[in-house]
Amino acid sequence: MRQMPTPASRPAAVSWLDMREIARLDPEPLQRLQAGLGPQLAADLLRRTREDLAFLLASAQQAYDRSDTGTLARFGRRIEVLALQVGMPTLRRAAANMAASAEGGSPPALAATAARLDRLGQGAVASLGALRITGA
Repeated sequence: MRQMPTPASRPAAVSWLDMREIARLDPEPLQRLQAGLGPQLAADLLRRTREDLAFLLASAQQAYDRSDTGTLARFGRRIEVLALQVGMPTLRRAAANMAASAEGGSPPALAATAARLDRLGQGAVASLGALRITGA
């Protein structure tokens, strides 16, 4: 059985991704949403964001399966905006990285960043579903 390379022996051009990474939630944008919209409208916005994110993730997977990199990049940019709106910086960066990989033409980079975005995105959908706005 082959062992994983030690940090000193890893090639410099290869990035190692942590498979346990989660989509963290920054509470500040959510607090601003609730203060600006009120609890009910903020809860409605989060519900719609969750639905949009689930749709975009499924659509991105379909675009990836078709090797449609232009569409995949567009979905990545849309996910990036949603993540910024609700305060998910890790998901935002993953979406930006996937969009850049789709535009960059490197199949291995695209495969890695698309898998990371899907993994983080599915966790974000679950987190948004479990989130409760006080007073809604």
